[in-house]
Amino acid sequence: MKKILIGFTLPDEVADRYKDEFILDYPPAGTAFAPDELTEKLVGAEGYLGGLLNREMIDVAVKLEIASSFGAGYDGIDHEYAGEKGVWVMNIPHATTEPTAELAITLILCLSRRILNFNSFMKKRGAAGGISLFVEPFDSAPAPTVVHGKTLGVVGFGRIGKAVARRAEGLGLNVIYYDVVRAPADAEKELKAKYVAFDELLKIADYVTLHCLYTPENHHMMDAPQFKMMKPEAYFINAARGKLMNEQALVDALKAKEILGAAIDVFEFEPKVSNELLEMENVLITPHMGTSTYETRVAMATEAMEGIAAQLRGGESPTIVNREFYKAR
Repeated sequence: MKKILIGFTLPDEVADRYKDEFILDYPPAGTAFAPDELTEKLVGAEGYLGGLLNREMIDVAVKLEIASSFGAGYDGIDHEYAGEKGVWVMNIPHATTEPTAELAITLILCLSRRILNFNSFMKKRGAAGGISLFVEPFDSAPAPTVVHGKTLGVVGFGRIGKAVARRAEGLGLNVIYYDVVRAPADAEKELKAKYVAFDELLKIADYVTLHCLYTPENHHMMDAPQFKMMKPEAYFINAARGKLMNEQALVDALKAKEILGAAIDVFEFEPKVSNELLEMENVLITPHMGTSTYETRVAMATEAMEGIAAQLRGGESPTIVNREFYKAR
């Protein structure tokens, strides 16, 4: 039987589907393999599921046929080098779409209506009420605002970006978007989304939300000049990848009041988070939780394992991302 190495514990409901067909090698519940353990174990693996696969690991994985990221993003896997070494790389874009879009909309609503600020206010006061009739700010955060009628700028209009737009339209937001590849006209019509240039989006959106993959080309796509382009009453949301933004530039923009606030689920130097972001009351922070529900993680593991199994059975994973670099061994 072929061996599949998994860098984390698989739930029984997923493992049970494949344990009679493949040798599954994964750590005990509540633990994870260290990078050096993964490298050692890759020597005998034909399949691999995990977030890290660098050149050193690829070089020792002489039997490896396919590797999968555990998410839509695959920036932790050197997919170009893997392809050159005869290793297919896949991602899991489907199971991650709706939960991540859901979180982005949740962040926008919580940030705009100051849900966490009011929650803290209530818990300290111990009673309802206490807010002035015209909702004057009661802390350093701006007063709450409605989202209906505002403009949402979606940067990256793939599966997640479109899912965000679909939800936003239902909230009465006007949707504009930017992507390196413009969506078909029928998709724009269905989602009531207008294509604009990146700089134009930054200048007119009340909310700028990132939903693109991280690549070296879009490293720090949100930097000091981009934050300066945004309206002073605009909000920035990042539930995609931390390195898409210059975190210090975001801090500086908030301190200079170049933007009104931010909601951040991912960080440039994860797991480290800027202390200044943690201290700002107009910043909503979550712990990279876009897909953090049990049913979502089971669906993600199943999608990944299905793709790996298909390749090892002699077929092909439907979500290969390094086809252009692949060279058969």
